[in-house]
Amino acid sequence: MASSKKHRQRSFAIITLSVTLGSSLGNLINSIFVTLGYPGKLIFFGNHLNVYTAPIYLSMLMNVIGLMILWFCFHSKLSPVEDKEVSKEQKHHIDKIAVIICFSFRIIITFILIVNNTLGSMYSMAVFQWTSNDAVFYNSLIQGIVGAIGLAVYIAYTVFNINNWISERKAILFAIMFYLAFYLSSYPWPFYGSSIKYQTSMNTTNGNVSSTAGCNPSYKWCADTPAVNVWVYNIAYLIFIGAGMPVVGINLDSLFSKVLGPIRQGTMQGFFLAAGHSLNIFGSIVFRKILINRQSDINDFRKVYVMSGPRYIWLFIICIISLGVLAFVIFYRRMVDFSIKKSNDENDDNVKMKKISS
Repeated sequence: MASSKKHRQRSFAIITLSVTLGSSLGNLINSIFVTLGYPGKLIFFGNHLNVYTAPIYLSMLMNVIGLMILWFCFHSKLSPVEDKEVSKEQKHHIDKIAVIICFSFRIIITFILIVNNTLGSMYSMAVFQWTSNDAVFYNSLIQGIVGAIGLAVYIAYTVFNINNWISERKAILFAIMFYLAFYLSSYPWPFYGSSIKYQTSMNTTNGNVSSTAGCNPSYKWCADTPAVNVWVYNIAYLIFIGAGMPVVGINLDSLFSKVLGPIRQGTMQGFFLAAGHSLNIFGSIVFRKILINRQSDINDFRKVYVMSGPRYIWLFIICIISLGVLAFVIFYRRMVDFSIKKSNDENDDNVKMKKISS
């Protein structure tokens, strides 16, 4: 990350803020392209400009512009002091345990994101008795509010220098505990009372069946699984996931950069991003197969969700978060800036030398 240590956290906040703004503006621009209709206007080589192709053309144009700006305007350089510090000896001093923990947290957060995206609508339709239209509307509304919360967090980190008040380590623990709080509060505990109701057909005014609401009749677990209160679930999601996601994103990226120290970080940052994105690409496909496949073979692991519902999935997430927190706490003193660890190591060496000489 081409920034000073002082501004590292703010830099990551700005980058993440730009991604959030891009996602929000992208939806707005796509809605504008609806006016182009289909098949649209013929432009060149038999291609059309329409509601489906316009976003692709715009993305290609923006990527070309971005690459040109990156090539001609951005040149990352280590400062003279940092450049002198980069040596083979110091590269071997990178704390591998700290790096592994950062990678693990990245994978855990991405896995949770995949679970929420994969199960969100299906879970809400089953537990909250929402129709498909209700699920689309309310989940879109909730995600919009989560986006607004994230935007506020990113702006706060950019403007108010929150890193001066709370360190990356404490912020990460705080945020990951928010994730844990969400899954603990939304777990189907027995005290929630009533079980999940099975599907009922919703008729239109002309008597045609328009949609269904409730749990799929083939899901036997609905009969004895307590239904989480709709307000408890969604308010917990807004508070814990809405606030936890941007905080852990900013601080984990910043901490990982500091753990690596004054080296050319391109390769390691690439692996760090790939750890999340590869899981996002392949995990969505695999996880969907695991959770919602409805084949008749009861021994097939792909029927986890169909056979047992959210219980085991929630328990698995609670376990991996707890293990991640435990590892972070155990190695808390190692999750520090490279320069701090180097200074501590040098002090330890000096103490040992004094003991030997005495």
